Amino acid sequence: MSSDQRMEWWRNARIGMFIHWGPYAALKGDCRGYRIPFPAEWSRHALRIPDGEYHALAEHWNPSRFNADSWVALAREAGMKYLVFTAKHHDGFNMFDAANSRFKITNTPFGRDVCAELSAACDRGGVRFGLYYSPRDWDHPDYPQKYVRRSEPGKRYGGWYSCGENPEGECGCWGCKAGLPLESTHLDGHYTRYVRYLYEHVMQLIRSYPNLSILWFDGQDHSPEEARTDELLAAIRAANPAIIVNDRIGYTGYKADFGVAEQFVPETGQVRDWETCMTIPRWSWGYDPDADTAHTPGDIIRKMVDAVSKGGNFLLNVSPDDLGEIPVYQRERLSELGRWLRRFGDAVYGTERAGIDMERSDIRFTRKGETLYLIQLEHPGRDLRIPGMELPEGSEIILADGSRPVRWENSPEGLHLRIGELPLALWKSEEALAYKIERKS
Repeated sequence: MSSDQRMEWWRNARIGMFIHWGPYAALKGDCRGYRIPFPAEWSRHALRIPDGEYHALAEHWNPSRFNADSWVALAREAGMKYLVFTAKHHDGFNMFDAANSRFKITNTPFGRDVCAELSAACDRGGVRFGLYYSPRDWDHPDYPQKYVRRSEPGKRYGGWYSCGENPEGECGCWGCKAGLPLESTHLDGHYTRYVRYLYEHVMQLIRSYPNLSILWFDGQDHSPEEARTDELLAAIRAANPAIIVNDRIGYTGYKADFGVAEQFVPETGQVRDWETCMTIPRWSWGYDPDADTAHTPGDIIRKMVDAVSKGGNFLLNVSPDDLGEIPVYQRERLSELGRWLRRFGDAVYGTERAGIDMERSDIRFTRKGETLYLIQLEHPGRDLRIPGMELPEGSEIILADGSRPVRWENSPEGLHLRIGELPLALWKSEEALAYKIERKS
């Protein structure tokens, strides 16, 4: 199977749902009296939780309100065409029935394979199914915490990264910044054995979930030679050549199917296929009840449009709580995104870069064949003037939902869209407006 064949559905989908969920949700951002600002999924490391304490937390976790169909229905309502779920994050806890580990969701009072239930729900709901997998593992004794810029750990070293600039070797995480003592480390290990453990996991995921469309890796600390990355990618291709793999399967710059921009939209996009992944709270991927700095619905719509207009996909993360429910404020934002996409999704799905460079923040363009779409991101409802652009006589501009034509004219100042003439009810509540431009030759 060629890369283009493998990527065709992904390029058309444009919007996906990311889900970070694990036993760290049960901490609710608080452990042993510490309340510090950190991404919640990093709790085990950032709060320096001893192994035994974290194992007890995981082994007693019972997210009794989890319902895979409701999560998939929410993704569909939000206009998302694929879903990527954390099968294993850096904490080492497996959200599937891992054959080679006891540290897994099926060994908790909950006792069910979350990945299996999501896989089946995606099949029923017509949503593509993907899994996140972390090569980094704070739990496995054979995983050595190895980082590139400092060969010898400092006295507080024990995870994430080491910048090599601090003489004490602090890694830069919130635990180091807060001066929390490190009580448990895996500074030694048998990485060859760990790689075998990782390979067994990946092959089990592929065998167990035949509808698996994406393997989304994150946390590769070792070189491609040490991690046998080429061999792993070849094994994935042999097992299921249709599976799409991101570049984080390897170390920096590794070439797979698509690249990742985390929490930002690249100013000029990227040459290769790429995706922006972003949280609804401004910094945490995992659940934190105090995430009161969430992006507004307008922020999310504008960032999504920005990514798509630059040729990228947009993977928006939700973070279920300890019982398995997606917080209300996140559901509200997903609902607004879905409402906007139901009206203007024609300007997003199946589109590509329009090849029009505009050094202004208030508009973006996408293209679908010969059809051009213009998205007004700021002050929707106001007239637009686009210097240097004009249309042939007989061209048509309509709202991208097909509801109303927009009067336009070429002028010395460029193309003038008389949007202000549209009835107030057509744009009053919108965070952005999309227009379909059909040029006549």
